[in-house]
Parts: sequence; C-alpha cells; structure tokens
Amino acid sequence: MTTIKGGEFWVAKIPFTDGTSSKKRPVLILWVDGNDVIVTAVTSAMPRTQTDILLKDWANSGLRVPSLVLIV
Repeated sequence: MTTIKGGEFWVAKIPFTDGTSSKKRPVLILWVDGNDVIVTAVTSAMPRTQTDILLKDWANSGLRVPSLVLIV
C-alpha cells in the first residue's frame, strides 16, 4: 500500500463540473488524516491572484513544465 504524505505531488483524477468526464491533473498534498486528504491544484497557467505560489524547483518535483500552486 502506498502512503500519501503532506508536501508530495500526486496525479489525481479531477472530474469536470458537469460530471461528464474527468482529467488527470497534478495536485499538492496539503494535509492527510487517515482516509481524508486535502489537496490543492497545480497548474502551468500564469498567476491570477496574490495567493498563487510559483514553484521554484518544479523540475525536481517531477513536474514537466514550470508550475504554480493555487491557494484559494
């Protein structure tokens, strides 16, 4: 069994809002408590708000392109 830890990057199946399908996207694990996990989105889009955090070491984190974490 794989153990998920806070601070790790994972790929999650994110459903579309209309529920018709989903897409695999990178996420950052923020918090784990038993079977409950809180994640935040990772994107290659340009920052949109002051809370978006650019990842300086994105390549060593296993990400394919420069990315940022969306903190809402």
